[in-house]
Amino acid sequence: QKQGFTLPNQGEYGMGLVFLPVEHTARLQAEGILERITREEGLEVLGWRDTPIDADAIGRVARASQPYIEQIFIRRSPGMTEDALERKLYVIRKRAEHEIAASEIRDKDFFYIPSLSCRTVVYKGLLLAPQMQKFYKDLSDTECKSSLAMVHQRFSTNTFPSWKLAHPFRFICHRPRRCGAMI
Repeated sequence: QKQGFTLPNQGEYGMGLVFLPVEHTARLQAEGILERITREEGLEVLGWRDTPIDADAIGRVARASQPYIEQIFIRRSPGMTEDALERKLYVIRKRAEHEIAASEIRDKDFFYIPSLSCRTVVYKGLLLAPQMQKFYKDLSDTECKSSLAMVHQRFSTNTFPSWKLAHPFRFICHRPRRCGAMI
């Protein structure tokens, strides 16, 4: 309610964690593309929310490369099932990623959607496991309820760390990767 919109019942909307360019004009352009694609796919953008963070909770390198982090809330179409909504949110994410990557938006490399789902929320960042709850203030909020919380931490061995690459998947778990030859 604080954001100027009321959320429908669980399963009737999706929420996305969205990394955006820091520069205001570029951020608005990226948001506009995501909103347009959402409408084209027959869904309604309820609104955006600045994700509450504490930038002092992370290191200097992470802070210097940090994207602007927002949450988008998207309502399903009337009569749409939860499974259909989940599939549609996937299509929206993929279309937005491709269109913004092909655009002329300044700092478009900041754009990334770690999570867009009606079932799960993935908080992602260039940070260590103990920093997660301090950085993402929602995770310390007593109003934030979850049936399950998992933290996955990994260190990149063959690429320079970045916010996009902090965790390779958008769901709560993944299979481990083997480096080297398969036996």
